[in-house]
Amino acid sequence: MDWQGLACLQKVSTVGANPGKGAELRLGRASLLAAALIAGLVITATALAGKDFRFSTNPPDKQYDYFHPGRHGGQLLHNVEQAHLVPGIRQLAEGDFRHAHNSLDFVLRWYPNHPRALNLYSQLAMKRGQPDSALAYLDYALRFRPRDLSTHIIYGIHRYRMGDFRKAAGRFREALDLDPQSAEAHYNLGLTYVELREYDKARVQARKAYDLGYPLPGLREKLRDRGEWPRTSTASAPR
Repeated sequence: MDWQGLACLQKVSTVGANPGKGAELRLGRASLLAAALIAGLVITATALAGKDFRFSTNPPDKQYDYFHPGRHGGQLLHNVEQAHLVPGIRQLAEGDFRHAHNSLDFVLRWYPNHPRALNLYSQLAMKRGQPDSALAYLDYALRFRPRDLSTHIIYGIHRYRMGDFRKAAGRFREALDLDPQSAEAHYNLGLTYVELREYDKARVQARKAYDLGYPLPGLREKLRDRGEWPRTSTASAPR
């Protein structure tokens, strides 16, 4: 499988970045209120450490939109990421799946559409050999914000990881309904069509992705390896 498409997606969700201002901008110092809240939240997460891998949600008044968190939600985001997302990344890499679940579940309870946490939970579910365990988080993220482009793309990537290429293609097409200029969605849909051996459709998506400036060569290389892209071309293919 080719996960090069995730590289650009993950740039959207830089730890500590303010999504409302762009990933290159940093959040200011958290308020004392947010700091006090996070201290209590760490204790809560620790208390969950002995529980099973279960999907959970916060009450509606304790959920924030990652992309439009508002003043309080934005201040809290930085602390939640530092206290839970960063450890979750390390725990996942170390194979500490129970604590990785606790950390990522915590982030997603407060920010259900957090793109990097959703992608990491997808990876966790695959590594545990229980891919269906990520579906509840992805489904809830879509119910929470049905028009979030990144959630549709991550859902498609998870279906791709599961080998469910038809459903993956459907998710990427839904993403393109929201934003026809999403190079990320075109690229990943192209990868999916390669797996489905629908090479004409894959080439169409590849052309669109690269015309939109998508930087990664994986889709083009997959097509070239199958004789579906000219050897001498670096960007274009027969139309």
